[in-house]
Amino acid sequence: MAQPQSLEYWTVWYPQAAATGLLLGRGLIAPAENLLLHSAPPVLTVEVSNQAGKRLAFGQDLQRTLESPICLLQRQGD
Repeated sequence: MAQPQSLEYWTVWYPQAAATGLLLGRGLIAPAENLLLHSAPPVLTVEVSNQAGKRLAFGQDLQRTLESPICLLQRQGD
């Protein structure tokens, strides 16, 4: 029988909206180094955590680098 695959939550926020920011999306996916995001705002905060809630990676106030409808988020280290 195959081992169950561990999954990760990717949570993406727009930190400059409202008083506490705006949640743009949260997804449970297989571990990945890259994630494509459509219609990203100029600044993002991204958190990657495991199913137990342990933070695996975090990026705060990430600036958009291109005027494009698709944003490539790349996970590098922590």
